[in-house]
Amino acid sequence: ALSPDNSSILWVFDGPHRNLKFSKPDTNQVWTTNINNAPGINGYEVYHPRWSNHVRFMTMTGPYVEGEGGNKIRGGGKKVEIYLGKFSVDLKSVDSWLQVTDNDRADFFPDVWLANGNKSTLDLPQPNTGAPAKTTQATKWPVTRDHLVYIWQNISAENKLPEESLVGFAQLGVNPKHRARFNRFLEMDLHGSGFIASWPFKKAMAALGKKDGFGIEFLYTPEATAADIAGPVIRLKSRNRDLFNVRQKGNNLILEIADGKMPPTRLELPNFLHPHRPEHLFIAFHKKQLQIYTNGRLLKKAPFTSNPISSLNDGQLLFGQPEMFNSGINGTLSHVGVYAERLSEQEIMKNAHLVTGALEERSLIDTIRFKGKVIESSIVPDPESLGAYRRALVVNRYQITDQLTEGYADKEILVAQWAVLDRTILPEAKDFTNGKLVEMNVEKFDLHPELEGERLIMDMFDPDREIYYQVDS
Repeated sequence: ALSPDNSSILWVFDGPHRNLKFSKPDTNQVWTTNINNAPGINGYEVYHPRWSNHVRFMTMTGPYVEGEGGNKIRGGGKKVEIYLGKFSVDLKSVDSWLQVTDNDRADFFPDVWLANGNKSTLDLPQPNTGAPAKTTQATKWPVTRDHLVYIWQNISAENKLPEESLVGFAQLGVNPKHRARFNRFLEMDLHGSGFIASWPFKKAMAALGKKDGFGIEFLYTPEATAADIAGPVIRLKSRNRDLFNVRQKGNNLILEIADGKMPPTRLELPNFLHPHRPEHLFIAFHKKQLQIYTNGRLLKKAPFTSNPISSLNDGQLLFGQPEMFNSGINGTLSHVGVYAERLSEQEIMKNAHLVTGALEERSLIDTIRFKGKVIESSIVPDPESLGAYRRALVVNRYQITDQLTEGYADKEILVAQWAVLDRTILPEAKDFTNGKLVEMNVEKFDLHPELEGERLIMDMFDPDREIYYQVDS
């Protein structure tokens, strides 16, 4: 929901159906406001949150306590009533609640309008961060968008091209398949599977076909580099044939690109990859030459007769191995750009510095490892019951029998675990049963921004206990 005034604040209703995730993009302020603590809700799920025409008032329905399975929203029930809430002046809490209805039937889809509410405004205090740095195209990735036909930085970036671009206006994206998901840095996490790019392929190919060169840029971080690890990283596929294929084989990175009817041209970077070490790559075709830039510097080149992309009129841009379940590599991808020209060496170097320099700002978070057993589980939902959601986590309660790392003092812990990915119940979900022995790594759920908006199903009532997230599934 977007604020009814001009404060540019918005909220997203979270997956557990218990909180609003607020964001003020112009100041980068983010916070969470709980809304299932109203008298009568008792910590259960709520639904239908709507901002009124007054910036400090909202409405919702709840509590949702009836129904089978993890999705109580479909159960409804006679106890579902309409509530009106008044936000605090900073929108970080709800100061007061009013139960509007009290009857023996469920009430849904409320909307509240207040007299003169459209005159209300909100003036949040600005964060004290000093003078804001001036942002120009030269200080953010990529340094130029002139030749782009595809861009995907991460799931929180705009990832779009304007009307005047080579492909016209385009909202671009990636679709995770099988076990693929996003990580806490908002990157693609291949997880043995992969992603399919959402982009105007025919327009992009038409733009590329008019040029004498092209460039593909990305940041890749392998999880492991053992000799038996092999699989694609990024591919351009047409009619069951990879015309462009960057793949990992152990600690080697290999580029293969079709060259007419000849065997593919192959360039290999031996001993290039290291576990958990990000590498920025820019691969270019320029003046009948293939070039590989790593972290801004030209590392390898080879002669190449013709642009293989110029004659394409169908195909897919793929990341990892999205076609088959659990058959690819483990690693992460971000900062993907496809260009209809090779950038200048100065632009390639600048892009590399911007991307790799931002990595230094990433913070570490504590990981807790424990042995334990399930003592209370949430019901794994039928994928068809999830509505528009394609993924779902369930919260299970574990008794800790042996804590292998420090950082958690209690003997019980709530853990959110993936149960449904790509509208398919995961095989390990059958083990979410009482008494099942486990050993796992977990991190605080709230430190994983990629999970905001995901469906989170929690059948147990424990509103004061913090939720953790399994990170080794």
